[in-house]
Amino acid sequence: MKNPVKIASVILMATIIIGAVAINKEKLISALPIVGPSVIGLNICTMLLGFFSGKLLRLNLKQRISISLECGIQNASLALAVIGMALTQYKEIALVPATYGILMFVLGGVFAAYYSRLVTKHSTA
Repeated sequence: MKNPVKIASVILMATIIIGAVAINKEKLISALPIVGPSVIGLNICTMLLGFFSGKLLRLNLKQRISISLECGIQNASLALAVIGMALTQYKEIALVPATYGILMFVLGGVFAAYYSRLVTKHSTA
């Protein structure tokens, strides 16, 4: 990871995750068993759908990876904004996109690390 942009993005991603978890620790822990499996499943499915859709369209590996990560890191912040404006009386609903928002960065980071190794392996082969 010699690229300064990669280093900065990893630091920024880690800061966002740590900050979000620290601020919402109690709520996240209570919501995780309820909404965790669903948001993890949604995140993984959308990343795989993005990757294999790119493969179906015969895109190169880097393009498939880009689409996969874009699909996985969706608009959790938009969902939170909509809930904040339209559904203020149902604050519990915000736990789903909040949990997704945190977990998407974790899973996105895992997939990005895997894809980085895949690209390195693919380019040296």
